[in-house]
Amino acid sequence: MCIRDSLETALGLRAPLPSETERITALLPTLRTTPGYWSRSLTADEWGTARRLLRDLAALTLEGWAGQPISQRWDALWQVTRGTGPTEGERWQAVATALADRPSTALRTLNLLDPLPNWPGSIRRAFERLAATGTNLRDWTPPQLEPPGDLASAVPFDRDRAFLPRFFEAVGLDDATDDRSDEPVSA
Repeated sequence: MCIRDSLETALGLRAPLPSETERITALLPTLRTTPGYWSRSLTADEWGTARRLLRDLAALTLEGWAGQPISQRWDALWQVTRGTGPTEGERWQAVATALADRPSTALRTLNLLDPLPNWPGSIRRAFERLAATGTNLRDWTPPQLEPPGDLASAVPFDRDRAFLPRFFEAVGLDDATDDRSDEPVSA
């Protein structure tokens, strides 16, 4: 369970979510009856086209886009994908919106492995809302651990017993250069 799942549960946002296959299956009838920039691709590969549109939508919403009019293409994408279930970004946007109505959360500290500005837009906004409710956002670097042992010292390397010299001994060669090296090999 990730932090988003925990926040959704705490905020009462959890609901059964459709799988990628269910989302693609829900999108296909709409794509078949709605002309758009995807139409030519749809005739070649329906499943792949639907999956690509949903992934494009996911990438845009993760960065914080919520259907605002930006271009005809993005508007068409937004319109055709409605009703296919929320994307990861839309789920983070819902968490951020729900947090705006909460004076505080039980989450005291959230350790971030990357600085806040490096997170995608919708996640960053949810984290900022968490901070506004009193959660301490802390840039955190995991400690560098020294291995407790040294594997190289456990098995000493003996050049005379390495694989290739043993191989050449097994086939009757003194070393890698043999007088017969130009002769064809026969089995």
